[in-house]
Amino acid sequence: MRYLMICSETQNQITLLGLKDYKTYGKFILSAFGPTKALKWKNHIVAISKQNGEISFVNRQVDKHKTYYIGPYITDFTIVDSNSIILSGDSNKIVIFDNNQREIQCMIETAGLPLNIDYLNDDILVTNYESNELEMFSLNKREKKLSIKSENHPLKGIFIEDGKYIVSIEGFEEFEQGTVCIYDSKNGEKLESYKTCSTPVDFCYMNGFCYVCDYFSDSLWEINLTNKQSKKVPIQDCTPNSITSFEGRLMICSEKNNKIIEINGSETKKITIASPRRIDFF
Repeated sequence: MRYLMICSETQNQITLLGLKDYKTYGKFILSAFGPTKALKWKNHIVAISKQNGEISFVNRQVDKHKTYYIGPYITDFTIVDSNSIILSGDSNKIVIFDNNQREIQCMIETAGLPLNIDYLNDDILVTNYESNELEMFSLNKREKKLSIKSENHPLKGIFIEDGKYIVSIEGFEEFEQGTVCIYDSKNGEKLESYKTCSTPVDFCYMNGFCYVCDYFSDSLWEINLTNKQSKKVPIQDCTPNSITSFEGRLMICSEKNNKIIEINGSETKKITIASPRRIDFF
């Protein structure tokens, strides 16, 4: 059975919901303040805490967890094989943590305030907010391969089309225009840019479309990268703060409205849950 893993920073817990029935199959309280993101690794739930700078390993079968300090202000992470690749925002580092040995292997310097990470085929993509820069690193060689300077502050960059392109959302500060930008992943050349909401906070890519969360309105921006059309999609009584896609459906968190929204074609479901910050899958 597949589960949703919902992180709640204010509730200090991770909740497991059944993906089909949305029943609760477990709640895990962490000692670290406010889980920011959780991922599956073997039979564990691995979670990071932004405020505490810690990573936690939760054994859901016995409801026990162990916590390890990584560094100040952890912003994002991903898991590759048996390593957690973690971003420490205040120290501007990529931290490679061995999940088996439960120790830090090495650190890699980034350009400035890394916020988001993506991984594909040995390439680590890091979005640096403070330096207006996207950086690509080789995980095996532990070295930088590419640097892309953006016009506005980038918030999130991901690989699409099997790594051929990089998509990023940019422009959260005052006087910046929110944009979705497409770059060539080999040389960093900007290929396209699309105007979106003035305060984008998250986005996901699915089947040729980008879906962007607007921080100050009950709506998504839907951008068709094929015909280059965009439109605003209202979501009644829901201010989205994070979004992900899974098996053809969109999963949206609204921390403000205590709701999870599933959009599957023309069908929309809303599930009430306390302060959902982010969804991942188990």
